[in-house]
Amino acid sequence: MGRKSVKQQFPVIATALTVCAVVVLCTLGAWQMKRLHWKEDILTAMQSARAAGPQDIAFQDIDGSGTLYVQLRGRYSDRSFPVGPRSYDGVTGFHILVPFATKDGGFVLVNRGWVPQGEENNVRQPEGIIRVSGLLRAVEKGNPFIPPNDPDGNIWFQADLVQMARLADTAALAPLVMYAESENPESTGLQPVRAALQWSPPNDHLHYALFWFAMAGVLLIVYYFRFWR
Repeated sequence: MGRKSVKQQFPVIATALTVCAVVVLCTLGAWQMKRLHWKEDILTAMQSARAAGPQDIAFQDIDGSGTLYVQLRGRYSDRSFPVGPRSYDGVTGFHILVPFATKDGGFVLVNRGWVPQGEENNVRQPEGIIRVSGLLRAVEKGNPFIPPNDPDGNIWFQADLVQMARLADTAALAPLVMYAESENPESTGLQPVRAALQWSPPNDHLHYALFWFAMAGVLLIVYYFRFWR
């Protein structure tokens, strides 16, 4: 009785698919590690800025880079812009953004805080020369899912420095937005909730990176036991 020889073929397609999948998974893991370092740099910068206390800064020194904890002296514009919807403690509302004229002639957009829906037009700014302290941060980046603003109707889904400067009849606004933490003197009447502006970005990138690297390892183990063991 003849014996049939069985020749095992190299799993070309399975190997190609496995290599591609492992490359993708490792790329995702590496990207998450990059995001981890970026997030840690932001958190470190915020902690260092707070530890140093609010610094006086000239308008011309606001160059759009870094995270600064500063205090500015000047006066608010009469024009305010409700940006939302934004949630706070499970309640829908708006952030109130107001151009702030600094004493040295510049203009900075200040996020004064959050108010519940229906109160966005009842906020009054402090009058006269005041001092505002808070973090200077980059403008929130939009995404394709955010509807377009309606400047004429004063309906804003995201900040637009150019349009807001035009409507407030001011010069160009600084490239950073101040997230107010204190005002002296305080305004009378409805006070926006400044605690809603506290920025504590989640830092879960290490967990995501480990997940993607682990998936790549599992895939290699499955490939080994299926085709080589």
